[in-house]
Amino acid sequence: MLSSGIIVFREVLEAALVIGIVLVATKGVVGRNLWIGGGILGGLIGAAIVAFSTEAITMSLEGMGQEVLNAAILYIAAAVIGWSVVWMKSHGRQLAAQMNEVGRSVSQGELPMHMLSLVVGLAVLREGAETVLFLYGISAVPGAQGSMMLSGGLLGLVAGMAIGVMMYLGLLRISSKHLFTVTSLLLAFLAAGMASQATGFLISVGQLPALVEGVWDSSALLSEQSLIGEFLHVLIGYESRPAGSQLVVYGLTLAAIYGFIRLGEKRQAAKAALAVVVAIVTLTGLPNTASATHKVYSPIVEGGEFGIEWRGHVDIDEDGDTNGNQRQIYEIEYGFTDRLMIGLLGDARSTATKDFYYRATGVEVIYQLFEQGEYWLDAGLYGEFKKAHRDEDASKVEAKLLLEKSTTSFSNTLNLIFEKEVGDIQKKSTEFQYAWRSQYRYSSKLMPGFEVWGKPGRFNDIKAFDEQTLQIGPVLYGKLPAEALGGKFAYEMGYLFGATDPTPDGTFKWLLEYETYF
Repeated sequence: MLSSGIIVFREVLEAALVIGIVLVATKGVVGRNLWIGGGILGGLIGAAIVAFSTEAITMSLEGMGQEVLNAAILYIAAAVIGWSVVWMKSHGRQLAAQMNEVGRSVSQGELPMHMLSLVVGLAVLREGAETVLFLYGISAVPGAQGSMMLSGGLLGLVAGMAIGVMMYLGLLRISSKHLFTVTSLLLAFLAAGMASQATGFLISVGQLPALVEGVWDSSALLSEQSLIGEFLHVLIGYESRPAGSQLVVYGLTLAAIYGFIRLGEKRQAAKAALAVVVAIVTLTGLPNTASATHKVYSPIVEGGEFGIEWRGHVDIDEDGDTNGNQRQIYEIEYGFTDRLMIGLLGDARSTATKDFYYRATGVEVIYQLFEQGEYWLDAGLYGEFKKAHRDEDASKVEAKLLLEKSTTSFSNTLNLIFEKEVGDIQKKSTEFQYAWRSQYRYSSKLMPGFEVWGKPGRFNDIKAFDEQTLQIGPVLYGKLPAEALGGKFAYEMGYLFGATDPTPDGTFKWLLEYETYF
């Protein structure tokens, strides 16, 4: 009874606090009750679906299903809340004027009312799903009685709702003059806390590196199991022993929200929300793969273009030492001129024998040699330096010759790649690789094509063809407009087949990038 009561109380309290903050933040806005009610209903339906799928979820992803589900929900919720905070700051005066005029049209520019349903629905879904999964675990303990669990759950439900209502009534006492400042701060810290907690879930199952285990330990001063600790855990993401990755994600989320709020314009506000989404995904992401990064680079540079990119690949092979090898690259880039692009990137990996770890931090430069179309063949140079994060790994320097020929319907790109380990523990001489990409320009939104990736070997030891790695496969490319966000999304998705014995049987690759202009 006690264990089920504590679980239900904690989860109901977390959901009630989120709902209460959203209710106060949207006080006086027409139709908010309908949208929030719809979100609660949707979350309950989602939790019911989880209840019917409990066994499948707990056993999925090699027993990591619950953690991955929680992380995904929290990341989405954090991104949506971040968007809402930025929007509220840009429309605060208009909303404040409505506080005493229920029924008047919503402020100039559309209030994203569906965001209310999404935020609340995700909160209810996440807490409801956790409740179901935790109670499922308790019921599996020998001697557990259904009636006692039900009684404890009902007590926890009432207690959690009561404290949530008290929190809501307390916020209502704040004057409208300061209401948006207070609720914006609460929501910003709530978003950062959710992102940090999601990162913690993925660290716990080895899908993300901790960077530093337990940066501090404040459990003796304030335990997360106490009422105050649980309250702060929900409101600001309090952790008594946070990992380094959690603190980085927490700080980045707050910085993204604050930085773009300062820009003040509606379009920039929308970009801020997207920056929160991509920054979270970029730093935390999902599992990824092996040697090359599987991105074919064009020599064409667009001045003023800013991009946030996440790409990766996963190997699929009968060999247990290769199957599941993953790699992700997280990158921010900017075209400083029509010829020069500079980017910063992070490299993370996992293998069959190593959990997900942060491999290196790098800087890359692309220089376009001449104007596009000036000669029969467009050309550019690529340079990259990656500093290894761990002492046992070597840093690397990479150079590429970028060649491209485009026509009205087709584009063909060739990258000649030269890579050299540097530093005290360098193990390899310069390696040579090549990559080819062909695209058919059916439309800007959909361009089918294929890629070829090969690695002949080191310059002083070129291997026989059947000993080289070679991959060939179809890839879809495209760019989708996002006018409301002031930019566009670029995507790539493909499957490369291994053509020689040393090559993995298959590799799934992906790329997602948000592009805009400054």
